[in-house]
Amino acid sequence: HSQMINFFPNPTNEYLTISFGNLTQSESDFSLVDSAGKTVFMQKFKDPNSLETINIKALSKGFYLAVIENKTTRITKKIVIK
Repeated sequence: HSQMINFFPNPTNEYLTISFGNLTQSESDFSLVDSAGKTVFMQKFKDPNSLETINIKALSKGFYLAVIENKTTRITKKIVIK
């Protein structure tokens, strides 16, 4: 399933765009988790477009895990904020 979802640009510094692939039909939760395991950003997408962009300017530089979850799927990918 992970090939359906993409995050770009990666590395990024201001905005992160999520390509939902074929998960656009379902409500999804997006979160960013820092290297200490703390959730630093969370957003719910009720009926996501194929592309959604979020502002991450407030986050510190480093490695994060980007997590998309819905009722049936959990996808995690590493994101670098520079």
